[in-house]
Amino acid sequence: QEANVFDLKYFPNPFTERLNITFNESLSSDAIFTIRDVFGSEIAKNKIAKGSTDVTIDGQNLPNGALLIEIKTQDGQVSVMKAIKVK
Repeated sequence: QEANVFDLKYFPNPFTERLNITFNESLSSDAIFTIRDVFGSEIAKNKIAKGSTDVTIDGQNLPNGALLIEIKTQDGQVSVMKAIKVK
């Protein structure tokens, strides 16, 4: 289920090597993105610095298939998106 508390765009979807995420405005606090498979198992996690306007996720080591990407800021904003990783 997708839930976007702050506005963002992500592309391309499906993706092969990289997934680009852009925020409509810079992040108001540090954030963490977590990538999970459809069963909820955590695959990857990384920090995004306050003030960022975009992030690129390297998909080369991610498994193929549906992925859930959650971005959570320290001030409590959360966005969850679905992306498909293909070969």
